[in-house]
Amino acid sequence: MNIYKSSKSVVALLLLAAGSSVGYAQVSYNISTVAGSSFSGDGGPAALGILSQPEGIAVDVRGNIYVADADDHRVRKIAPNGTIQTVAGNGFAGFSGDDGPAGAAQLNAPYGLCFDRNGNLFIADLGNKRVRKISSDGKITTVAGGGGIAPGGNGDGGPAVNAKLAAPRNVTADVEGNLYISDFDGHRVLKVGLNGTLITVAGTGQSGYGADGGSAISAAVSYPAGLAIDKLGTLYIAESGSRRIRRVYQGVISTVSAGVLGVPTGLALDRLDNLYIADGRAAVTRVSPQGAVGTLPLGGGDVTVDAFDNVFASGAHLLKRLGSGAVTVVGGTGNSSYAGDGGSAAMARLGAPAGLALDTAGNLYFADSQNLRVRRINGQGILGTVAGTGQVSPAPGTQAISVRLGLPNAVAFDSKGNLFIADTSANRIRRVSPDGTMVTIAGTDAASLAGDDGPASKALLSGPTGIAVDTDDNLYIADTGNSRIRRITVAGQISTVAGAGVSTSDGPAANSKLDQPMGVAVGRNGNVYIAETGSNRIRLLTRNGLISTVVDSQAGLNRPRGLRVTDAGDLVIAASGSNSIRKVSVAGELSTIAGTGTAGFAGDGGAARAAQLNSPVDIALDVDGSIWVSDTGNNRIRKLSVAAIAPEPVTLGALSVVNGASLREQAVAPGEIVTIFGTGLGPAIGALGKVGADGALEKQVSGVQVLFDGVAAPLFFVQDRQINVQVPYGAAGASDTLLTIVNEGAVRGSVRIPVKDVAPGLLTIAAGTGQAIAVNENGISNSGANPAARGSVVTLYATGDGQLGPDAVDGMPATATRTNYPVAVDFGGFGGEVLYAGRAPGFIGLMQINVRIPGEFVPTGAVSVFLRVNGQSSQAGVTLMVR
Repeated sequence: MNIYKSSKSVVALLLLAAGSSVGYAQVSYNISTVAGSSFSGDGGPAALGILSQPEGIAVDVRGNIYVADADDHRVRKIAPNGTIQTVAGNGFAGFSGDDGPAGAAQLNAPYGLCFDRNGNLFIADLGNKRVRKISSDGKITTVAGGGGIAPGGNGDGGPAVNAKLAAPRNVTADVEGNLYISDFDGHRVLKVGLNGTLITVAGTGQSGYGADGGSAISAAVSYPAGLAIDKLGTLYIAESGSRRIRRVYQGVISTVSAGVLGVPTGLALDRLDNLYIADGRAAVTRVSPQGAVGTLPLGGGDVTVDAFDNVFASGAHLLKRLGSGAVTVVGGTGNSSYAGDGGSAAMARLGAPAGLALDTAGNLYFADSQNLRVRRINGQGILGTVAGTGQVSPAPGTQAISVRLGLPNAVAFDSKGNLFIADTSANRIRRVSPDGTMVTIAGTDAASLAGDDGPASKALLSGPTGIAVDTDDNLYIADTGNSRIRRITVAGQISTVAGAGVSTSDGPAANSKLDQPMGVAVGRNGNVYIAETGSNRIRLLTRNGLISTVVDSQAGLNRPRGLRVTDAGDLVIAASGSNSIRKVSVAGELSTIAGTGTAGFAGDGGAARAAQLNSPVDIALDVDGSIWVSDTGNNRIRKLSVAAIAPEPVTLGALSVVNGASLREQAVAPGEIVTIFGTGLGPAIGALGKVGADGALEKQVSGVQVLFDGVAAPLFFVQDRQINVQVPYGAAGASDTLLTIVNEGAVRGSVRIPVKDVAPGLLTIAAGTGQAIAVNENGISNSGANPAARGSVVTLYATGDGQLGPDAVDGMPATATRTNYPVAVDFGGFGGEVLYAGRAPGFIGLMQINVRIPGEFVPTGAVSVFLRVNGQSSQAGVTLMVR
């Protein structure tokens, strides 16, 4: 499959300049973590510990406080001396570790906690749809869930481990040691007896509100959450769906009068059977046995009471205690995932890191989106904040470090060192100057579309997610909510460049419709790549205003986000939906360079393709060939480093030299673009040739030179297995030439090849055969969807047309110069009218042929095309679509 679906001539010509599809070596990477960790404060003061999403709370007989941190997939213990420690869970969501130490096991969003009379700790492991037990020896086991039988009916009365639970949210135990489970999405409360059997004690499995006074197992309950049970066996249920507290005694259900509640999720009883209700509001409700209702000055999602009637509540990344009339914080910093500024980035806590950018000094900047900050890692690996306060909602300010950001998602630099921030939820683009001053250059609080073709400062945006800066410092914005790509010029004017139309097909960008564009990148040639996340494809917007599909879901692309274009012309993609980093080579080959496709965290220190990522959303390219990855789901920044490749032995003369268009091994012509295949020819990572001060392509790239009879030739592309080079015009008149490859001063191979006046090869979309690169008379590339009409003019491209005059300069873009050689073009055996044949203006080493297709007799469909220059024919197997 040819991944580059576009048949636009400019695309293919650029691909040719960068490297042919044949022999393009796949670079391998190793992976490591450079920022972000599972640091949670273990062993230190609980007040400095990280609690990402504290939910269930329980206190043992020794006064240790246990907290289920759902978002961190851990259960933590706060000792009476105030230190915090993890007792279960390794910090990564998953299921593992049964019958082993709880600290090495995996949990998945643990919620409710409780102790039984024997000191066993029970965990409602909600994400794993199980209830697990940690015994006094620290071993973890499953006691309910994990089976395939639904509770109710045949499920009741069987082993609890055979039951299929929907979402076990909370647990409690009675004085005898029976365990009760609220199956939140299953709309039941279940009981696990001492013999391990499971029965339903409330609910029918359907959400609803069952009438009071009847059988609890015949009454519907709606999203049961918190549970509590008194010494007489009365069971209390926080029925969050109906916003009521229900009571079950001797199998009969009723409602507790508790005043107006929010969404009740936590329940607890003290020694006097006062009932405490946490409903997400700022105060906990207390209901006495006599029905008196009061409030306590702390709130949260769960609540518990210790043996001394101290009340604990969890919420807002904190654990608080009410005792002796005062509220104190006993655990958490108030931040879910922010820690580490001023210290090693590798030990810090990040919150869903997103956009990445490198400055000219090599410092890495990233949007720490969940923490509402932009942070920087310097060359010594030290982390700091450069923008944002971590507070919610935007606010005006001058210094970036003191300005509130909404939800930063992308960052980019211009050539002057200005840092741009896509502040997504604030619907703004911010600019931070080198002195740290921040201004808004586009957008307001309101999400809207307005302001095109006017000052960007007055324009409205809707959820801008991606940004990129081109070589002229124009800023491109993936205006996601408006389904558009917009551009802000250096003069501050904004316009839409793609997405304002209704067409989802390739063609003029002005007519294009985009589906959730979330990423944007600009190549050195000015082409714009768009991650159309909603339709799982990458689009290419050329400078002549045409849009085409580069790669799509048919090639396995899933939720593409961040994009970058390497100097060699490869497109690197953060494929968040497939938990991988993909690459489309300049030849259109799609490959995976990191990630197995399965979400997780594994593989540091090894091969990147064998590692696990979790929803990566952006990448940045370093000058040494490394790739930085925002591994968002793992709250980490990881680095792909080029794996060392042992040099392969090279035998002198073991080279293959082919026409850069036809890929045929044949005689070469002066000025022709040729491709050389071999081993050990250049750097492991391909490098593009650059234009020097004289306006011509450089003749040494990454330490590589190609000599023709001792004369250095202009280089388009160099890599260890492939080089693209222009044959010097000085080869004219010779019968052969000695080609020599020099890499870092050492000869890597040589071969003598014949020389002819001309050696034409037609450019094609694929590797030398099939659809020709051709532009129809209407300016749209020729393809099956856009065939050329009989009698119309098409433009073809070739290389190997020879020296056209004494003014030809090696490596210099050409001016329009007609060839003196006879030129003919056949379409299906019928000759066309050649209107122009000569140098392709603005290109190096290319021939352009403008020719009229015969108006009669030529068949329709895929018609064979041959170019003949001075009697020499181009390769067979090239076709043009004709209607």
